[in-house]
Amino acid sequence: MKKSNIEHDNKKLISKVVTIRDLDKELFERFSSLTKIWGKNTGTIFTNIIKNFLTRNGSNIFLPPLENHFRRRNFEHLEIIQNEEELHINKKDLSSLPDNVKFYFSNIKKLVIAEDIDTATLLKYIYRIKNSIVVVPESIEKIPFLSLLQNYPQYQNSNRVTKDVTIRYVNQQTWNDFTSFCQINSTKIGFLLSEILWEIIPEMEITQILLSKVEEPYDNIMVISTLNSAEINHTNIKAINSKRILFHRIGELVFQKDITNKDFLEKVVGIYNCEKTAFPKSFSKLLKLSRIHEYPILT
Repeated sequence: MKKSNIEHDNKKLISKVVTIRDLDKELFERFSSLTKIWGKNTGTIFTNIIKNFLTRNGSNIFLPPLENHFRRRNFEHLEIIQNEEELHINKKDLSSLPDNVKFYFSNIKKLVIAEDIDTATLLKYIYRIKNSIVVVPESIEKIPFLSLLQNYPQYQNSNRVTKDVTIRYVNQQTWNDFTSFCQINSTKIGFLLSEILWEIIPEMEITQILLSKVEEPYDNIMVISTLNSAEINHTNIKAINSKRILFHRIGELVFQKDITNKDFLEKVVGIYNCEKTAFPKSFSKLLKLSRIHEYPILT
């Protein structure tokens, strides 16, 4: 038997075609568009996403490929703390740890960052703060702090269109494990997968934007993503020195009246998928057109 036939037969043994009922139509179309742009098989990426979900035992913490790349380069241990009522952290709590540790805080009702923590320490030890109310010292620089935040609303399926979806080349064992998880937790497969896509799509968008749309090293860019609102002024922009900024999925992004065309040109690499963006009256309309984008463009 030819090698190609053997590989094809092996692929059939470990993968299957799955049909998912009542999956969110818009989310799946966006997911499919992203996988095509990435040049990857939809079933392979889909398998990796649900495998990650199962590995974390149903956690809503997702690490797309680019984040894993950063993790290998910059830190080894990602410690997740979630679902706490109130948490206070000071500089000793962080600086007493090895340099290769970062923390991911999720769903903390009140996270208090002590006055002795400076911006450099915050960036060194905190990977992300998601869906948490944060009390932060005034001395912390605004843009680095916003780059750590992610406030993404919980998925709601009311008034959203669903469809039945067929995906090929999904790993059979992973799919069986996922359906078992849904049965044990009395969860509808289509709804849970819609929740997962709702969480992971912004991460996929950022990954692909940084890899394919930004013409400079992505580790030189601070990403501010999935916030209800953000206001940026001249002082905020000047404080980040050599870094540049990518804005993504901000409900209302406001550039204050002291922001100049030069500030924007030198520091903002792009504005993607933001619902509303406000500029000073004198701001260049051509710069707006050149830096504001939807990604991916669905057809």
